[in-house]
Amino acid sequence: MPTIDLRTLPSLPYVYSGTTPATINTCQVFLLPVQRGVQVTLHNRDKASKTLLLSFDGAITQDGAAPSMGFSISEPTHVATDAASGVGFQPITQMALWSGHASTTYELLFAAP
Repeated sequence: MPTIDLRTLPSLPYVYSGTTPATINTCQVFLLPVQRGVQVTLHNRDKASKTLLLSFDGAITQDGAAPSMGFSISEPTHVATDAASGVGFQPITQMALWSGHASTTYELLFAAP
């Protein structure tokens, strides 16, 4: 699977749905928009039976092995992708999703908070 480039969204709100790779513990990488005020909500559509994990590590590669640690997505999770200059955080430009199960369905909602 190729890296999914979501840096330029056609409109807000915008929904992207997909599945993790069919090979377990393989990363799906996303390039994220850094426009001010954009928030992404991650939703594991298979949460009743499958795990979904997330990392913002920029060293993760598309179709690469999953890292040993990540954030588990069981309930919708909200993340602001732009820089938080007031507290010194850098913008999030890339994220990776993976699962210990084949083809876990997810949904990403991009919106202004």
